Amino acid sequence: MEKHSLEEYLTELKASIVGLGFQCHKDTYEAAVEALEKQVPEDVIENGYGVYFCPKCHGSVWQIACESKFCFRCGKALRWRWRK
Repeated sequence: MEKHSLEEYLTELKASIVGLGFQCHKDTYEAAVEALEKQVPEDVIENGYGVYFCPKCHGSVWQIACESKFCFRCGKALRWRWRK
């Protein structure tokens, strides 16, 4: 089985779920897509005053990258690119 990134799995799921004839409840499909989207890290948003926010729910997040790999409010994976 070929290994894909989460982004590739998400794109494939969105593009082919209907085309392949899968039958599932719309809510089930949307929940699966949302769960995958939360696992794809996005850059935190900085407001210019040293406060950082989740890119999905816009709630504030801890400023210590090692303590904030996920938003504690919505579960979105966070990326702190500028921090080493």
